[in-house]
Amino acid sequence: MSTAALAWALKQPIKPSSLKFLLVACADVTPERGLTYPSIAYLAEITSQDRKTVIAGLAELVSRGYLRDTEKRTGATKQIVVYELLGYLNNPENGTLSNQPNSTVFPSEQSRFSQVTVPKTVHGTPRELQVERPTKYNGQQAARFKDFWIAYPKKVKKKDAYETWKRKNLDPKASEILEDISARQQEDGRWLGGFIPDPTTYLRGERWNDEISPVEKR
Repeated sequence: MSTAALAWALKQPIKPSSLKFLLVACADVTPERGLTYPSIAYLAEITSQDRKTVIAGLAELVSRGYLRDTEKRTGATKQIVVYELLGYLNNPENGTLSNQPNSTVFPSEQSRFSQVTVPKTVHGTPRELQVERPTKYNGQQAARFKDFWIAYPKKVKKKDAYETWKRKNLDPKASEILEDISARQQEDGRWLGGFIPDPTTYLRGERWNDEISPVEKR
């Protein structure tokens, strides 16, 4: 945790308060180098906001210039977004440099939030963790389709899914879609029961906006 990052977040004049709380929660799990990568589930639990509110809030913080999507992903499924705290990094009082966006050093205390184990060198100091960048897919309107295809558990009708992705111009929503896929594989009762829609059906119907079906208790 960076005490300086947390102090910076608390000073920001952000409205509404729920959005500021989200920034504070991100800053609370930010190492000294200004990178933060809490999962959506963690942020939802800490802020008492639902998933969709958290996802929308992160997008709003990006649009306001408080966060930047580094286009790096981490976590067990390589779907957790790695953000930079831009305002914090751009503040010279913090002693951090904003011209080092590609740094991927993650202190071990942070690994519990992204479910990544940080390897150590023989001297016991953290070693640089290689965080996978999203791969590019041919076509300017579908650069993130390959990330979607890797993440989606049902591999059928790839061409149709690709055409749908391009037609709906879904690259800007890629992070939201990937977070939804990750959540449904862990929490959605229908998906866990094997009732997973074809990828084309999922994209056409914008199913990431649907409520997650609770797991039936037996």
